[in-house]
Amino acid sequence: MSHKELKEVDFDKLRFIRVFTPMHVPKELIEQVRDREFEVDDWYKYQEVICVRQTANGPQLNPLSMLYVIADDGNKVVGMLWCEIDTLGKTLVIQTFSMDKKYWCRGKAVTLLSKKAKEILKECKLKRAVWISNYPKHSERYGFKRSRGVLMEYKEEEDGQHNVREHEASGRSPIDDSGTAELSRTNIGGTGSSGGSSVSEVSSTT
Repeated sequence: MSHKELKEVDFDKLRFIRVFTPMHVPKELIEQVRDREFEVDDWYKYQEVICVRQTANGPQLNPLSMLYVIADDGNKVVGMLWCEIDTLGKTLVIQTFSMDKKYWCRGKAVTLLSKKAKEILKECKLKRAVWISNYPKHSERYGFKRSRGVLMEYKEEEDGQHNVREHEASGRSPIDDSGTAELSRTNIGGTGSSGGSSVSEVSSTT
């Protein structure tokens, strides 16, 4: 991005708008999500189901699943955020975050995400926000830290054989937990935030 283009991008004029249907999310924002484990059309179908819940008083926004579009001062949608609340763990789970390529500059998009996550933490009285990232060092620059937990996965077609072969080749024991800060690629559907090598988190006190 040129210096002139960077000056034209004003993050202060962007605003998050919660929506009740994914039809407001431009398809290209979902298509560009890296390492996604879902089909784009399936994402839209899933959002149509979970954005709104039916109650005795009629349809209402789902309090545990929040879909936002990010609009500029001309009401053009330039980004989106989908996050969910884990009520037991009092955790905000950032599932999908995507911005127009025009806004990929100097980490400001991650700063925008971090700021919004902290707002939700405060409003909903949550303890932390987490997301899966292939670039944990980049996230650490903007208030996130690596989570203590390690994300594991199981694929029926592999049945653990990949890990056995890997350990045999490396000479390490299969029960050796050294290097557990690094995570395997996730199979959790919808974690389009990056799809992952590390779980990052930001706490409400950060």
